[in-house]
Amino acid sequence: MTDMKATDPLPTPDLRVHHAELRAGASRLASVAAGLNDWSTPGTPDQLTEIRGFVSGRLLRYAAAEDAVLYPMMDKVMGARSVTLTMTADHDAVRERFGGLMSVVTSIGVGPPTPSELEAL
Repeated sequence: MTDMKATDPLPTPDLRVHHAELRAGASRLASVAAGLNDWSTPGTPDQLTEIRGFVSGRLLRYAAAEDAVLYPMMDKVMGARSVTLTMTADHDAVRERFGGLMSVVTSIGVGPPTPSELEAL
């Protein structure tokens, strides 16, 4: 990693664009989650597949990149590892919850879910 110079452009515009895209995906996730109690809605299994793609293909990959590149840089600039610990813990929690979600989605298949599966979702 190279040190940033005062004349280097800040990465914040790119981060804002990525975060806006992630917020849109998270909003979609919330919308799908709100409708899961009515499995008769057409396309519900497909929507869960869409969510799986967003979380594994975008959200978790982005979190891993932040953990590997951005956070070590922030720690170095701020002079303390504790600066990014809560953000890394959030990423760990998302990975754990996503793993649980995928287990439930796999067990449901084409559905409808059992009451306990629905509660887990």
